[in-house]
Amino acid sequence: MFATHIVKNADEETVGYLVDNVFYTDYYLKQNIELVENIAVDNTGRICSDKELPCLSYAAAVTGKAYHDMVLKNPFMRDIQADLEEWKQEKNHGVLQLEGSRQIGKTTELLKFAYRNYEYVLYVNFASDEYDFKDVIQNGCRLMEFEKYCRRAGLPHFKHSRQTILVLDEIQVSEQAYNAIRSIAASVDCDIVVTGSYLGQTIKNGYFLPAGTVTYMKMYPLSFAEFCRIYGKDSLLEQIDLYGSSAQSAYDELFALYDLYRYIGGYPAVIKKYIDNQNKEACYQIIADLLNTFEKESRNYFQASK
Repeated sequence: MFATHIVKNADEETVGYLVDNVFYTDYYLKQNIELVENIAVDNTGRICSDKELPCLSYAAAVTGKAYHDMVLKNPFMRDIQADLEEWKQEKNHGVLQLEGSRQIGKTTELLKFAYRNYEYVLYVNFASDEYDFKDVIQNGCRLMEFEKYCRRAGLPHFKHSRQTILVLDEIQVSEQAYNAIRSIAASVDCDIVVTGSYLGQTIKNGYFLPAGTVTYMKMYPLSFAEFCRIYGKDSLLEQIDLYGSSAQSAYDELFALYDLYRYIGGYPAVIKKYIDNQNKEACYQIIADLLNTFEKESRNYFQASK
């Protein structure tokens, strides 16, 4: 393995290296320095290379690349992005709670927003919590606990600023995490977004509602306007005359698109499947799989009527 670039933050501090096109922090590399052939740790404890390496910004090498990769996989332009931008621009905005049903693209759109607008992105999924964010909460949400989490997660030093965003996903899984929202917000000076499914059912008894701390936002499956945008027909939809004075071909074109929308709906995975193979039957199988997942998951959150 070879290091190809030094990676620096916005303050021109070295935060890590690209090794075989993958970012690793200084801390991680020092623990595994023997695996990289062209760098070593000198007698002062610093990483040095056998020849001078070019520099890249962390924003370009990591967050910018992550955004680019996400857009390639999920190219749909969603209206929620404008709402997220508006929240970010609000002075003294609080924690954002993004609500919505399963599989509508909440995580995808949140991460697109985060990678495009922030230098550092801390993403925690409580369905797995592989780097034990719960330890941050249990130990009082102290700044040092965030630093320890970043080290475990292979991230640069925790940046206590508005260039950092903390995304807490699937928060309905952890009552402890939801109850700690106010403590987390009071401990760190960064933007915070929490999201999850079935929040209307899960955040009941035992959950502390952090009134005054949280701004609420709803997200839905793709609207017909967003669906038109995928096919480059959003301008046609906006300009069509509702009283019949537009060309008949324009109405026919939009009706055909609306008929397709009625068949396959607004779930991103279903739309992407149709775009890939133009097969409605294949879309129906994905819809069936989604419904099966919803049914199984709902048993955990909804009680049967008596």
